[in-house]
Amino acid sequence: MIRLAIGIMIMFSGVAAAQPGRTVPDPAPPGVVVPHRADEGAEPIPADRIDEEIEARKQAYRAWLETSGQGNMIRRVQAKCRELLTGFDVSTLSPDQIVSLLPLLMMAEDRTEATLARLDSLTDHETVSGLVAMTTAASIRAYAQRTQPDLIQLRAMLNHPAVDKAVEEGRVTTLFMALGVSAPSMLRDMKDKLVELSTHLHPETLDAERAMSLGRYWRAVDVGLPEGDPAREVVRGRIAAALRAVAVNEPDRDIASALKDQAAMIDGAFARGELVGHPAPEIEFMWTSDPDGPKKLSDLKGKVVVVDFWATWCGPCVRSFPKIASLVDHYKGYDVAVLGVTTPQGRHHAADGTVTKTGKDREREFALMAQFIKDKQITWPIAFTEHAVWTAYGVKGIPHIVIIDADGVVRYRELHPMMDEQEEHKMINGLLEEAGLSHPDD
Repeated sequence: MIRLAIGIMIMFSGVAAAQPGRTVPDPAPPGVVVPHRADEGAEPIPADRIDEEIEARKQAYRAWLETSGQGNMIRRVQAKCRELLTGFDVSTLSPDQIVSLLPLLMMAEDRTEATLARLDSLTDHETVSGLVAMTTAASIRAYAQRTQPDLIQLRAMLNHPAVDKAVEEGRVTTLFMALGVSAPSMLRDMKDKLVELSTHLHPETLDAERAMSLGRYWRAVDVGLPEGDPAREVVRGRIAAALRAVAVNEPDRDIASALKDQAAMIDGAFARGELVGHPAPEIEFMWTSDPDGPKKLSDLKGKVVVVDFWATWCGPCVRSFPKIASLVDHYKGYDVAVLGVTTPQGRHHAADGTVTKTGKDREREFALMAQFIKDKQITWPIAFTEHAVWTAYGVKGIPHIVIIDADGVVRYRELHPMMDEQEEHKMINGLLEEAGLSHPDD
């Protein structure tokens, strides 16, 4: 259940519901919202304030999740969602308003049946709003009731007369959610329509919240189109381009980073099968412990580079420091650079075990890292970069070592810093010899 809560919140971690360039949600019925019977005594929400209140409650939920402890989390999440739904009567909400409230509605649980009843009453086979109602109901049944769309439902969604218009308008969140949970065999039967949808993607109609659903769309394409199908790579590029375009205009750097991360997962070097034996994806440093040194990975071209992906909370990473220090000493004076790469984590684990929650305050996390480097006597540069870089390199667990040759080509990946010392030296020495560079006599 908690995994569902976090997953749904990631899907809906975008910006305000009413923005220039977005399709305005269907208007609410006239009058005021009658409180749900569980909210007896609560002040009703005026109809002209529903969209404003939806966004306020979503923001309050995000803030609460970020600061809430983990103890008894399931019941606490459910209780918080019910509290934030006070005053809303789902029987009066439009499909788009239900989509905006979906993180709260799905976690509250007691609203599920009423929400499904409202959506079923709004489903039609002609309008975009009717399609939104249909796909939202399918998504709720899939996530909350573990019921996948059947082939009849999938065909109804993909062959809906308004489906192309819905994608053009960016009203895709629950359409892509429903596609993402559909059975691979059924998606393969509808592969031509899956490809066609991508031609209707317009980044200007997507905000961060809606763009987050593109990862679900890619999942459907990934299982629906066979490897080697040329259309697969075309769609991959379109989805990644849309994510990057939205990220460029997203003012919240953490949300922008999450969008870039999705793009790298879908269309990064590792996802394309173009990592080992190919030019290393660039690593831009947002902070480095060596301010007078390189500002990005490509500045080290001409040297063999050993990149260690790590984080302060990772015990095996920290325990490997003496081994990395030994490697640095072994190649001192030679054309080998060792670089520790991490990303903003929102928390910092100090050398003495103290944990500091830094949240979105990256400057504080950088300052704590500077002290950590001193405390741990780290003798190689440490750099912060965007998490999307890790995805581009296929980093799924840390520590994770990548070795790049002097021409800037990735030669080895997914190595462990505690690997056999002689084997590691053999790899590095071989790359130095290829480049005509000297190395220590082992």
